[in-house]
Amino acid sequence: MPDPTLLPRPFCGDTADVAEDSDRFGWAWQVFCLKCDASTGYCQDETAAIATWNVRAPVPTLSLGTSKGAT
Repeated sequence: MPDPTLLPRPFCGDTADVAEDSDRFGWAWQVFCLKCDASTGYCQDETAAIATWNVRAPVPTLSLGTSKGAT
């Protein structure tokens, strides 16, 4: 089971909100940000919405080695 804690919003760093909504097909959950417009899209349950929100692309590392050929 994923960690139920929401990570900070990826663009603005604020706290995220979980919303549930229903239509003729049933219930759906979404994590969203009103400030920067980031969202998960709709998920089948709250756990899936939180797990989707908490996925982050790996941060690339930068190697600051010396440049070859420099004198």
